[in-house]
Amino acid sequence: MLLGAAYLVLARLGLRVATVGNSVTLVWPPTGLALAALLLGSRGLWPAVAAGAFLVNVTTPGVSVFTAAAIAVGNTLEAVVGATLVRRRSFRPQLDETRHVLRFAVLGAGVATAVSATIGVLALWGQGIVAAHGIFAAWRVWWVGDAMGALVVAPALLCWGSRAVDVEHRSAWEVFALAVSLTAASLVMLTEPHATHPYLVFPPLIWAALRFGPRGAATATLCVSVLTVASTITGRGAFVVSSMGNDLMNLEAFLAAVALTSLILGATTAERVQAIRAREQFISVASHELRAPLAPIRLQVQRLLRSFAKNPDGVRIASVIEALQVVERQSQRLSRLLENVLDTTRLELGRLPLHPEDVDAAAIFDEVAATLREPLARAGCTLTVEKRGTPTGHWDRARLGQVLTNLVSNAVKHGGRGPIEVSLEGGPTRTTIVVRDHGPGVAPEERDRIFDRYEHTDKGPPDSGLGLGLYVAREIVEAHGGRITVDSAPGGGAAFAIDLPARPPGEDSRPALH
Repeated sequence: MLLGAAYLVLARLGLRVATVGNSVTLVWPPTGLALAALLLGSRGLWPAVAAGAFLVNVTTPGVSVFTAAAIAVGNTLEAVVGATLVRRRSFRPQLDETRHVLRFAVLGAGVATAVSATIGVLALWGQGIVAAHGIFAAWRVWWVGDAMGALVVAPALLCWGSRAVDVEHRSAWEVFALAVSLTAASLVMLTEPHATHPYLVFPPLIWAALRFGPRGAATATLCVSVLTVASTITGRGAFVVSSMGNDLMNLEAFLAAVALTSLILGATTAERVQAIRAREQFISVASHELRAPLAPIRLQVQRLLRSFAKNPDGVRIASVIEALQVVERQSQRLSRLLENVLDTTRLELGRLPLHPEDVDAAAIFDEVAATLREPLARAGCTLTVEKRGTPTGHWDRARLGQVLTNLVSNAVKHGGRGPIEVSLEGGPTRTTIVVRDHGPGVAPEERDRIFDRYEHTDKGPPDSGLGLGLYVAREIVEAHGGRITVDSAPGGGAAFAIDLPARPPGEDSRPALH
């Protein structure tokens, strides 16, 4: 109930500056709190949001119980819809990539907030609090207030409530200097109305984003927002020009520019840091992983050369075959490593081509299983396949085979010599493929991270490869318009689920193979 209580407190603060009746305000931080809570936790937290929203509205003067319930439904749906849209594809709450910032801003702060504004204003109109000719004006105020609550409050909670990119350590003196400069710029902006004063906050905001990453950007934005909103409400500062409603509307436009600028710069900084570290890590890991298959190849070749040098006629055929089998296995391993590296480069350049055709996922999996028969036998793993319906579609045969190979190979590495179970279920429009192992599983906090480049689970074996297999698999699946997720299987282990549309986005309307 802590979430509901916090929602109630923030809502009360926002309603103190309502500009349309007692229920519509340009300052609505609870939206950011609710959205961040559902993104960091789960959508199962919605009852706390609903309870807080209902209590604050039912105790608002002039609002009936029915209207309060309707507004609470809108506020709750806003958070649920926002979290669902933002997390529809892999989403990093750390906001350390520009695409995640833009997705959050557009879907979480822009689209989802229209749900609450629409339901809430219609409820107020139904009770007669808002006149018919004032519906659009009330809707605009409601939407702007909710959108800014999401854009300003939620990023700070997301960045500090999740595993952030560790930007280079900064000295306490730099933190102190940044705080002083940000406070000074804000105070100058708050002294008196002046057209140029608001822009004084941009240098320290840029400093915070470039030097401290997403956390610095989100925190600085929140601090500036709190100070400017508080001063504008009390009738001071650069945005006090006419009425409070107009003043706050102008301020919200300014804060939107501040938030987007700082968050994008913070994400860009994090991307740069991650790229540098990924390059260093890749060089370190690749130098080891690419040498690993070469060592047994060289040993087998040297052994054969010594045997032929000592007694050319006495070399047994079985010994030669055994050596060649080792060379073949290690050559395949080296080939897979190089293919993943090449695909990663193609993905970074945006040049991973797809050549879709009508294929049967079950047939592709049979080919994958045949290729991996020997690694499965060496690991002591059994592979069972269950097919339901017609798992067919218009996909790139080679790329889908690559995804399945990566998933089964991953299950062999992490499955702990247990059985590997695969299910393929196809329908008229979608196909679902699940690869399940019985290893240690994947911790909840790692389920998004393991699909990033050069990442491994903390429970993985020492020889876990380059950490590119799942990254490449995710990118291929998403290029087909699908989604790949991982969950803990009942009784332990991990279950990787692929959800594929029968036809990739942009394909014509020809029917898929059935």
